[in-house]
Amino acid sequence: MIDFTSFFLGFIIALVLGLIILYGLGFDYKYMYYKFVAKEEPSEIHIEAIFTDKVYEKLIDYVKTHNVACMVTTTSEYELLKAKYGFDYTMDEFSRILHNRYKVLSEYAKIGLHTHIAPNEVIDSFSYEDQHRKIVEGYNFLKSMNIIVEDFAPGWWGYNSITIDACKDIGIKNFHVNIHELKGCEKSDKLNFVHVRKFIHDYELVNRYKA
Repeated sequence: MIDFTSFFLGFIIALVLGLIILYGLGFDYKYMYYKFVAKEEPSEIHIEAIFTDKVYEKLIDYVKTHNVACMVTTTSEYELLKAKYGFDYTMDEFSRILHNRYKVLSEYAKIGLHTHIAPNEVIDSFSYEDQHRKIVEGYNFLKSMNIIVEDFAPGWWGYNSITIDACKDIGIKNFHVNIHELKGCEKSDKLNFVHVRKFIHDYELVNRYKA
């Protein structure tokens, strides 16, 4: 005869111990909840694959019916995105595609800058000059299209106080941070810190979200 009370208590104890172990290993329950369970709509989309037709078409359909910010990569990400996606565009071709598609995207969504400098594990090895140069390259690319950038979201959510200072000096007003990965350096008298609870990448729209 099964003692269901003992079985239930054993299950609860095992579950609690398992959750404690996962927490000790750094498992982020809040991030997983908001990423995969919560029905809350994302507040922003990180644009990294707009040069593919399928992603571009789905993205435009989505932003036409959703109030969402688009944080975009630029020509400063050319080598990174080429390595990731294996495309064979020249820099001029890549620039022209982004220019044309961001012009359309800006008609339907607020545009911000999304630049990958370095993951958090190595971000401290990048100087102010390194970070400022890469951010301002993206900033100027969008400025050349008459898109004035006020918002910045760091790629990989990798940033430090130097990143914040560089953005402040460039003239960015809103620094986006993942609310689940705050680092304690989110302080500035000239920057507003936007806490992002849920975000997606543009390529995720193809299979996971309806327009």
